[in-house]
Amino acid sequence: MTDYAIQMWNAGSLVHWTWHMCRPDWGDANCCYAAGSNDGCNGNHGISGSYNSVSNDEWQQLVSKSGDYWNKYTAMLDNVIPYFQQMIRNGTVPIFRLHHELNMEWAWWQNKQYGGTLWQNGIEYIESKVGQGNIVWMWNMQDDTTNDWSLFYPPNKSYMDICGLDTWDEDPYGKDCGGNHPDIPNSKFYDLMKQHCPSQPIGLGEVGLLPQPSVLTSQKWAWFMVWADFVYECGNGEGENPVKNLIEIYQNTSRQILNQGDFQLNPSSNIALRKPCLASGTDSPDRTCDKAFDGDFTTRWSSNYTEQNWIYVDLGSEMNINLVKLYWEDAYAKGFQIQISNDQTTWKTVYENDQGVGGLSSIPLSGVSAQWVKMYAYVRATDWGYSLWEFQIY
Repeated sequence: MTDYAIQMWNAGSLVHWTWHMCRPDWGDANCCYAAGSNDGCNGNHGISGSYNSVSNDEWQQLVSKSGDYWNKYTAMLDNVIPYFQQMIRNGTVPIFRLHHELNMEWAWWQNKQYGGTLWQNGIEYIESKVGQGNIVWMWNMQDDTTNDWSLFYPPNKSYMDICGLDTWDEDPYGKDCGGNHPDIPNSKFYDLMKQHCPSQPIGLGEVGLLPQPSVLTSQKWAWFMVWADFVYECGNGEGENPVKNLIEIYQNTSRQILNQGDFQLNPSSNIALRKPCLASGTDSPDRTCDKAFDGDFTTRWSSNYTEQNWIYVDLGSEMNINLVKLYWEDAYAKGFQIQISNDQTTWKTVYENDQGVGGLSSIPLSGVSAQWVKMYAYVRATDWGYSLWEFQIY
């Protein structure tokens, strides 16, 4: 699935991940979306229906990031982190709905008092493993106002990169065949999303009935996602989207929809690609500095096993530098600097981080120009040296 996500990103699609996460004390092997369901696992426990099943003591451990229940929770996150790392190494930036539909009452993570805090705690744990700025975090509500949506804010609203609405209550079970509710989602929920997310892009996290052209005209959603099993000819199984509607919506002449290939996700070019380089050393003849500038995420530069090491690239002439991306292998730097030079002798530090966490270090710069750009590392995070899959400059 991760390989396919990378393939689709490279072809010009957004990558949107959702996880029906099992309760931490159940583990993945012993639960399904619905207990005893015929969905490939026949688990004893059902995620749907697990609302209010986590005790207050367990919630206290989750919100305080301590105790056995928190450890079980992070152990489950550890199972998916390698897939995020794989995407990040390959330049894919996924949207992730961690603990979606926070305002509802069907899953264990939905809690008016603690749900928003758990959502943020989970994000902070994942970012401690993969770095910041590598995943787009979606704060997600369902089209239901039983509970005040503000109860589900995280402690720090800056974690709400984008906001998504799921439309199911207006279109129960997706059986309307697109004929009865052409204005889904109702404008009331569009206004609510703008109220709670005034500065973030808003979209439709999941839908059964695709938004109709009239809705796309009156409501400015940034994206929408429909479950695959709702894309059928009407009356043929579970689907509610007649083929003619699919064609009309996805290929509309008013250009309300941008499809794969209609836009660029990475419009800038990597000016360090295949440029000359020099490094303080390497631990292997097949891990030389050029491997960090070859555009190949299966090769890497790896330094000697010492504290102070460096690698730099010659851009050929003085060039404006807006962004540096360092894709770390497991041997990453906890302390490192980005330095620049125009004579290969005098170096100026333009960025420093003494709390590096590996993954992708995405470093925006302003008013910086140089011919040579160096990564100087001085504090190791592991017993090895330092290793980069890619060192990119934009």
